[in-house]
Amino acid sequence: MRWALVALTLGCGPAALRPPTYEAEPEPPPPEPEPAARAEPIPAVATQPFLWRVRRGQAVSHIFGTIHAGVSLDDAFPAAAFADLDESRQVFLEVDPTSLTVEALREAARLPEGQTLETFFTASVWHRLANELHTHTNTDQLEVLRPWVPMLMLVQRRTAALGGRAPDRSMDGILAEYVADRELPFEFLETSAEQFDALAQLPDPAAVAQVTGMLDAPAESERRLRRVVDAYRSAQVAEVSRVASHDQTRALAAVLLDGGQAQWLGRLRAELDRGGVFVAVGIGHLVGPRGLLAQLERAGYEVER
Repeated sequence: MRWALVALTLGCGPAALRPPTYEAEPEPPPPEPEPAARAEPIPAVATQPFLWRVRRGQAVSHIFGTIHAGVSLDDAFPAAAFADLDESRQVFLEVDPTSLTVEALREAARLPEGQTLETFFTASVWHRLANELHTHTNTDQLEVLRPWVPMLMLVQRRTAALGGRAPDRSMDGILAEYVADRELPFEFLETSAEQFDALAQLPDPAAVAQVTGMLDAPAESERRLRRVVDAYRSAQVAEVSRVASHDQTRALAAVLLDGGQAQWLGRLRAELDRGGVFVAVGIGHLVGPRGLLAQLERAGYEVER
């Protein structure tokens, strides 16, 4: 959801597009070989969802782990589980996509005065970056953005292209519409401003390295993103944890996960003690020794998948 928000908010219409120009246009790199065809993984996650029952005494709640792109809600959330959601006293979702103005987002994403994004990359990489993102933003706007913004735009584009199966809308967004349509009481754990403030802490060199790698080796980039989606579809917590801890985007994951979870935990524990809560957040926030589920177990809650 955050990737689409960045792209839509910072982008512009095709009529304003201006491709980059150079005194000596760099030679384009040779095309990458097409990745070998592979069988699509069986979407087993719907039969064994990332859904946990959290209990303290007689108070029972549920926590669901989403993935923000690449898998539809239908593939991940069984129809029978909607009863738990419908009967919830309170619903908590991850981030409110409407809570950030265009002006505030552009301010958070803007390079310091006097810097341009083009200087972070070689001429060849910049040329390919501007051309790949030309449907998202024109070159004038791209030049003033921090490196983490085109990084997320590239991830969004590459994830959407995986096997032609990626859904047009995130499961987070569909869940937000679902609870609003049914007038269930719900809150967001973070505002978009808070999440983009966290993204702004990502070091520029880490984002530049990620962008360069995605452009220099698109097949490898696709393989890494597919590995994340396939890990989720596998329905195996251990596999999701392994991929999350070893993926090259772990610097990004650290700034998004570690800060937010500490604030969420205190807020959620008071509600979990009362029971009747349904929480839906990214699976990366839940798994692993520092995830919310492990922290809740250490705090004395009974956690059962």
